[in-house]
Amino acid sequence: MFLWLPAVLSALPNIVHVVVDDLGWAELGIHRSGAALNDTSTPFLDKSLATESLLLERMYTHKICSPTRCALQSGRAPIHVNVQNVLPEVHNPKDPIGGYQGIPLGMTGMASRLRPTHSTHMVGKWDAGMATPEHSPSARGYESWLGYWHHANDYWNLEQESCNGHPVRDLWRSNATFGGPAKDLQNPPECSQSNQSAGCVYEEILLTLEVTRVIKERETGPTARPFFLFWAMHLVHMPLEVPFRYLQKFNFIDDTYRRSMHAMVNYVDNQLDTIVTLLKSEGVWNSTLMVVHSDNGGEIMVAGVCGGNNYPLRGGKFSNWEGELS
Repeated sequence: MFLWLPAVLSALPNIVHVVVDDLGWAELGIHRSGAALNDTSTPFLDKSLATESLLLERMYTHKICSPTRCALQSGRAPIHVNVQNVLPEVHNPKDPIGGYQGIPLGMTGMASRLRPTHSTHMVGKWDAGMATPEHSPSARGYESWLGYWHHANDYWNLEQESCNGHPVRDLWRSNATFGGPAKDLQNPPECSQSNQSAGCVYEEILLTLEVTRVIKERETGPTARPFFLFWAMHLVHMPLEVPFRYLQKFNFIDDTYRRSMHAMVNYVDNQLDTIVTLLKSEGVWNSTLMVVHSDNGGEIMVAGVCGGNNYPLRGGKFSNWEGELS
């Protein structure tokens, strides 16, 4: 976990909480040495960690996505909230309170607790319940949200599962005046990893633009609240998809899956650089607490097709070894 502390704390700080999805231990240059440094893909984080932030090397999470996110949102250990990574529509009708995937209805979220003192915004992956409106980010205290419900979706066509044979595009928006699918942000259906033609927008671009909007449109004036922004990236979760220009940086890596992972991690690094630069240019960096961490370790299952790397730690996502938990 990386932690940037406010330089000046005369009032409540802004808070930017970033969760990178499935980031492996060995994806960061600071965890590499020797020849392995030649393909490092995190120059911004490596430099910032050395000069500006605190690095917590023993920060432990749950082994899979949804339990970690439910724990973060509720402030409770996963065993008391949700320890399963089932699909968000799963329902046990015998339990009207906790019988849904995600956070039980009776639990308060951190955005609800912060809302009296902060404006509250979320961008990206929710994965903490969607069975009823009361399970949504807006019901959990977020004044705005742009993101998706499921464990993942396609980075280009936004599809995740289907309904009556029709693909479902999982990108939603909620705010004070609207709540529903973000149809205006959908790509043409032919967009894909192999077809990145004009008019095809990478999902992570949409999310970063929303992060930018939240920061630029923050409250101002004598009664303005600081902002709380929870930014849950899609990257670097499967599928292994990334703009071609990032893949081309790593053409020297023979393994297709590792090449894609390096490109995706490099994209994460660039986006974090962009937002930190924005916070500084907007004059709010010195009054902002920023936290960056992964939800679990890198995914190393299925003979490496997921592209993850947690070396020298043992195991990965879905396991109980340290390569998964840190």
